[in-house]
Amino acid sequence: MSIPPLAISLSDFNKLRNMQGYEQINLANYEYTTQWDGNTEDSEIDRYISQNKFLNVNGSDMQSSKDGYYKETLGEGIYNYPAKNIIILPDEICKGLVVAGVDLFITTNNEMKYEDALEFEYEYIPTWFENNNKELMKKYDLSYQFIHGRIKSAETSEILNASLGMRILGLYLGTVLLMISLTVLALQQLTDSLEHKQRFNVLRKIGIEEDEINKIVLKQIGMYFTIPVTIGVIGFVVFIYNYYQIFETQMSSYVGDKMFILNMIIGIVLMLMIYVSYFLGTYYTFKRNIRN
Repeated sequence: MSIPPLAISLSDFNKLRNMQGYEQINLANYEYTTQWDGNTEDSEIDRYISQNKFLNVNGSDMQSSKDGYYKETLGEGIYNYPAKNIIILPDEICKGLVVAGVDLFITTNNEMKYEDALEFEYEYIPTWFENNNKELMKKYDLSYQFIHGRIKSAETSEILNASLGMRILGLYLGTVLLMISLTVLALQQLTDSLEHKQRFNVLRKIGIEEDEINKIVLKQIGMYFTIPVTIGVIGFVVFIYNYYQIFETQMSSYVGDKMFILNMIIGIVLMLMIYVSYFLGTYYTFKRNIRN
């Protein structure tokens, strides 16, 4: 069963736009428009509008306005998820509709601390709602109530904490897996240097210069280290490309292209540092083993 979108009056919608610094909109009589979640693809919005050019709202036929939709950021609390849009109607039309919810939107003069935001969210807002909507609570049979606030500073802090935790976890797991793989490669090469040290002694006896022997060692270690990394890089590029193509809208909305690229650069630089450290350590230890 699909979840229907909520409706909001034009005056209330313009108040929200004004609080965010957007221009107000206008609707002619018997016109409606829509506000959409920023994650929604334009193709999905166009399909919805083409299928709903006319709506019957409480017995009144409403036509989609020439400006069929808006996608400016107004927060996520206004949507009846999983519905991704709300319908904006003239004030007169909204007077005859059943109230589905009441929201309080506030713009603070000063930034709120995380602790103050939580207190305001969980203690002040429920009390405010009950004290200022007594008639509404008497009018409707509220067998259950959902009175909850969403404070931007609190939401931002929680999202930053979650994203930081996921970033640290991802880097930790990636680093551990890379170190395990490189350790296996390094041990294999160092074991080879001890078991086949005689081969390099034979090369010295037949007149091969030490620089040439070092080049042979470098090529051998380079081959063993380069092939797995090359395969891994190809797989990583293919995965990231397809992942970004699928979740491009979500990444742009919640993370941002610059932050996504920055996270990738941090991970790649860290992996390169570990790779170079293991490669150089294996190379110099290999040379030391075949000299002794």
